Amino acid sequence: MAKLRNNEVIRVAELAFQNLSDDLHLFKSFSKSFNSEYLAKVNHSIENLRIKIAPADLTSKIRNAEKRYYQLLSLIKEQTIRIEDLCTLYKQRLIVPRGQFKLYEVRREIRKENVKGIYTGLEATFTAISKNIAHLKNDGFNQSIIQELDSQRKELVATKKELDKLYAEQKDLFAANQEQILQLQDDISYINKYGKLIFQREDAAQKEKYTLAYALSKVRQEVKDAAMNEA
Repeated sequence: MAKLRNNEVIRVAELAFQNLSDDLHLFKSFSKSFNSEYLAKVNHSIENLRIKIAPADLTSKIRNAEKRYYQLLSLIKEQTIRIEDLCTLYKQRLIVPRGQFKLYEVRREIRKENVKGIYTGLEATFTAISKNIAHLKNDGFNQSIIQELDSQRKELVATKKELDKLYAEQKDLFAANQEQILQLQDDISYINKYGKLIFQREDAAQKEKYTLAYALSKVRQEVKDAAMNEA
Protein backbone atom coordinates (compact mmCIF):
# COMPACT_ATOMS: atom_id res chain seq x y z
CA MET A 1 0.00 0.00 0.00
CA ALA A 2 1.30 3.47 -0.91
CA LYS A 3 2.56 5.45 2.08
CA LEU A 4 3.07 9.18 2.31
CA ARG A 5 6.52 10.23 3.49
CA ASN A 6 7.04 13.38 5.54
CA ASN A 7 9.07 15.00 2.77
CA GLU A 8 6.25 14.37 0.29
CA VAL A 9 3.41 15.88 2.34
CA ILE A 10 3.68 19.37 0.88
CA ARG A 11 4.00 18.17 -2.73
CA VAL A 12 1.03 15.81 -2.37
CA ALA A 13 -0.97 18.48 -0.55
CA GLU A 14 -0.27 20.91 -3.41
CA LEU A 15 -1.60 18.34 -5.88
CA ALA A 16 -4.72 17.75 -3.76
CA PHE A 17 -5.20 21.52 -3.49
CA GLN A 18 -4.88 21.92 -7.27
CA ASN A 19 -7.37 19.11 -7.89
CA LEU A 20 -9.81 20.70 -5.45
CA SER A 21 -9.37 24.10 -7.10
CA ASP A 22 -10.00 22.67 -10.56
CA ASP A 23 -13.09 20.72 -9.48
CA LEU A 24 -14.40 23.08 -6.79
CA HIS A 25 -17.76 23.50 -8.57
CA LEU A 26 -18.32 19.73 -8.30
CA PHE A 27 -17.25 19.65 -4.66
CA LYS A 28 -19.58 22.56 -3.87
CA SER A 29 -22.52 20.75 -5.42
CA PHE A 30 -21.66 17.70 -3.33
CA SER A 31 -21.21 19.43 0.02
CA LYS A 32 -21.47 23.01 1.32
CA SER A 33 -18.35 22.43 3.43
CA PHE A 34 -16.30 22.79 0.24
CA ASN A 35 -16.09 26.48 -0.58
CA SER A 36 -13.60 29.29 -1.17
CA GLU A 37 -12.95 29.62 2.55
CA TYR A 38 -12.05 25.93 2.84
CA LEU A 39 -9.78 26.26 -0.20
CA ALA A 40 -8.01 29.23 1.39
CA LYS A 41 -7.63 27.30 4.67
CA VAL A 42 -5.90 24.39 2.93
CA ASN A 43 -3.59 26.75 1.06
CA HIS A 44 -2.71 28.54 4.30
CA SER A 45 -1.91 25.22 5.98
CA ILE A 46 0.42 24.26 3.13
CA GLU A 47 2.29 27.58 3.12
CA ASN A 48 2.53 27.71 6.92
CA LEU A 49 3.99 24.19 7.06
CA ARG A 50 6.35 24.87 4.14
CA ILE A 51 8.08 27.62 6.13
CA LYS A 52 8.61 25.26 9.06
CA ILE A 53 9.72 22.02 7.40
CA ALA A 54 11.06 23.19 4.04
CA PRO A 55 12.98 26.46 4.56
CA ALA A 56 14.34 27.89 1.32
CA ASP A 57 18.06 27.32 2.05
CA LEU A 58 17.65 23.69 3.09
CA THR A 59 15.24 23.01 0.23
CA SER A 60 17.73 24.44 -2.27
CA LYS A 61 20.54 22.24 -0.93
CA ILE A 62 18.34 19.15 -1.06
CA ARG A 63 17.18 19.96 -4.59
CA ASN A 64 20.76 20.41 -5.82
CA ALA A 65 21.91 17.17 -4.16
CA GLU A 66 18.91 15.27 -5.55
CA LYS A 67 19.65 16.68 -9.01
CA ARG A 68 23.24 15.44 -8.94
CA TYR A 69 22.17 12.10 -7.42
CA TYR A 70 19.73 11.32 -10.23
CA GLN A 71 22.18 12.62 -12.84
CA LEU A 72 24.79 10.18 -11.60
CA LEU A 73 22.34 7.28 -11.63
CA SER A 74 21.51 8.16 -15.24
CA LEU A 75 25.18 8.55 -16.23
CA ILE A 76 26.11 5.17 -14.75
CA LYS A 77 23.17 3.55 -16.53
CA GLU A 78 24.28 5.15 -19.82
CA GLN A 79 27.78 3.76 -19.28
CA THR A 80 26.42 0.23 -18.84
CA ILE A 81 24.51 0.63 -22.10
CA ARG A 82 27.68 1.87 -23.79
CA ILE A 83 29.58 -1.17 -22.53
CA GLU A 84 26.81 -3.44 -23.74
CA ASP A 85 27.01 -1.84 -27.19
CA LEU A 86 30.77 -2.48 -27.22
CA CYS A 87 30.09 -6.10 -26.26
CA THR A 88 27.90 -6.40 -29.34
CA LEU A 89 30.84 -5.38 -31.53
CA TYR A 90 33.00 -8.32 -30.55
CA LYS A 91 30.49 -11.01 -29.67
CA GLN A 92 30.99 -12.79 -33.03
CA ARG A 93 34.78 -12.88 -32.64
CA LEU A 94 35.58 -13.23 -28.95
CA ILE A 95 34.41 -15.70 -26.35
CA VAL A 96 33.79 -13.32 -23.44
CA PRO A 97 30.34 -14.03 -21.99
CA ARG A 98 28.37 -10.82 -21.63
CA GLY A 99 27.22 -12.03 -18.23
CA GLN A 100 30.74 -11.51 -16.88
CA PHE A 101 30.12 -7.75 -17.01
CA LYS A 102 27.04 -8.00 -14.73
CA LEU A 103 25.40 -5.16 -16.64
CA TYR A 104 21.82 -6.26 -16.02
CA GLU A 105 22.55 -6.67 -12.31
CA VAL A 106 23.97 -3.15 -12.07
CA ARG A 107 20.96 -1.67 -13.89
CA ARG A 108 18.67 -3.57 -11.52
CA GLU A 109 20.40 -1.91 -8.58
CA ILE A 110 20.08 1.47 -10.33
CA ARG A 111 16.32 0.96 -10.63
CA LYS A 112 16.23 0.10 -6.92
CA GLU A 113 18.45 3.11 -6.15
CA ASN A 114 20.65 0.79 -4.12
CA VAL A 115 23.90 2.77 -4.03
CA LYS A 116 25.83 0.03 -2.23
CA GLY A 117 24.63 -2.54 -4.76
CA ILE A 118 25.65 -0.31 -7.66
CA TYR A 119 29.09 0.28 -6.16
CA THR A 120 29.86 -3.38 -5.53
CA GLY A 121 28.13 -4.56 -8.71
CA LEU A 122 30.47 -2.49 -10.87
CA GLU A 123 33.44 -4.44 -9.52
CA ALA A 124 32.44 -7.34 -11.77
CA THR A 125 32.29 -4.95 -14.72
CA PHE A 126 35.74 -3.59 -13.97
CA THR A 127 37.16 -7.11 -13.55
CA ALA A 128 35.70 -8.29 -16.87
CA ILE A 129 37.15 -5.31 -18.72
CA SER A 130 40.58 -5.53 -17.08
CA LYS A 131 40.80 -9.30 -17.53
CA ASN A 132 40.03 -9.10 -21.25
CA ILE A 133 41.44 -5.66 -22.10
CA ALA A 134 44.08 -7.07 -24.46
CA HIS A 135 41.37 -8.58 -26.63
CA LEU A 136 38.80 -5.80 -26.21
CA LYS A 137 40.89 -2.70 -26.85
CA ASN A 138 40.39 -2.93 -30.62
CA ASP A 139 36.64 -2.67 -30.06
CA GLY A 140 36.76 0.51 -27.99
CA PHE A 141 37.43 -0.84 -24.51
CA ASN A 142 40.14 0.91 -22.50
CA GLN A 143 41.06 1.84 -18.96
CA SER A 144 39.34 5.24 -19.27
CA ILE A 145 35.96 3.46 -19.17
CA ILE A 146 36.86 1.99 -15.80
CA GLN A 147 38.29 5.28 -14.52
CA GLU A 148 35.21 7.26 -15.54
CA LEU A 149 32.78 4.76 -14.05
CA ASP A 150 34.84 4.48 -10.88
CA SER A 151 34.82 8.26 -10.50
CA GLN A 152 31.05 8.37 -11.02
CA ARG A 153 30.32 5.62 -8.50
CA LYS A 154 32.52 7.30 -5.87
CA GLU A 155 30.76 10.60 -6.47
CA LEU A 156 27.42 8.79 -6.22
CA VAL A 157 28.36 7.47 -2.77
CA ALA A 158 29.51 10.93 -1.63
CA THR A 159 26.36 12.59 -3.00
CA LYS A 160 24.13 10.03 -1.29
CA LYS A 161 25.90 10.69 2.02
CA GLU A 162 25.40 14.44 1.55
CA LEU A 163 21.74 13.89 0.69
CA ASP A 164 21.22 11.65 3.70
CA LYS A 165 22.72 14.34 5.94
CA LEU A 166 20.36 16.96 4.52
CA TYR A 167 17.42 14.59 4.92
CA ALA A 168 18.44 14.11 8.55
CA GLU A 169 18.31 17.87 9.10
CA GLN A 170 14.87 17.97 7.57
CA LYS A 171 13.80 14.97 9.63
CA ASP A 172 14.40 17.00 12.79
CA LEU A 173 12.07 19.66 11.41
CA PHE A 174 9.49 16.98 10.64
CA ALA A 175 9.64 15.73 14.22
CA ALA A 176 9.15 19.24 15.60
CA ASN A 177 6.09 19.86 13.41
CA GLN A 178 4.50 16.42 13.33
CA GLU A 179 1.10 17.64 14.53
CA GLN A 180 0.74 20.03 11.59
CA ILE A 181 2.01 17.39 9.18
CA LEU A 182 -0.62 14.95 10.36
CA GLN A 183 -3.31 17.61 10.09
CA LEU A 184 -2.33 18.32 6.49
CA GLN A 185 -2.38 14.60 5.76
CA ASP A 186 -5.92 14.54 7.12
CA ASP A 187 -6.83 17.39 4.75
CA ILE A 188 -5.38 15.41 1.82
CA SER A 189 -7.35 12.31 2.83
CA TYR A 190 -10.53 14.36 3.22
CA ILE A 191 -10.20 15.90 -0.25
CA ASN A 192 -9.31 12.56 -1.84
CA LYS A 193 -12.15 10.73 -0.09
CA TYR A 194 -14.78 13.05 -1.50
CA GLY A 195 -13.02 13.41 -4.82
CA LYS A 196 -13.29 9.65 -5.39
CA LEU A 197 -16.97 9.70 -4.42
CA ILE A 198 -17.72 12.61 -6.73
CA PHE A 199 -15.90 11.19 -9.73
CA GLN A 200 -17.36 7.77 -9.20
CA ARG A 201 -20.58 9.40 -10.36
CA GLU A 202 -19.23 12.13 -12.65
CA ASP A 203 -16.37 10.38 -14.43
CA ALA A 204 -15.14 7.10 -12.96
CA ALA A 205 -12.03 7.17 -15.16
CA GLN A 206 -10.92 10.42 -13.50
CA LYS A 207 -11.30 9.35 -9.88
CA GLU A 208 -7.80 7.84 -9.90
CA LYS A 209 -6.29 11.32 -9.56
CA TYR A 210 -7.80 11.41 -6.07
CA THR A 211 -5.93 8.30 -4.92
CA LEU A 212 -2.75 8.48 -2.85
CA ALA A 213 -1.02 5.96 -5.12
CA TYR A 214 -1.55 8.24 -8.14
CA ALA A 215 -0.38 11.32 -6.24
CA LEU A 216 2.78 9.64 -4.97
CA SER A 217 3.65 8.24 -8.39
CA LYS A 218 3.20 11.68 -9.91
CA VAL A 219 5.20 13.69 -7.38
CA ARG A 220 8.04 11.16 -7.18
CA GLN A 221 8.39 11.16 -10.95
CA GLU A 222 8.32 14.97 -10.97
CA VAL A 223 11.29 15.03 -8.57
CA LYS A 224 13.32 12.81 -10.90
CA ASP A 225 12.22 14.68 -14.04
CA ALA A 226 13.06 18.05 -12.49
CA ALA A 227 16.50 16.81 -11.50
CA MET A 228 17.26 15.55 -15.00
CA ASN A 229 15.81 18.61 -16.76
CA GLU A 230 18.12 20.84 -14.76
CA ALA A 231 21.14 18.86 -15.89
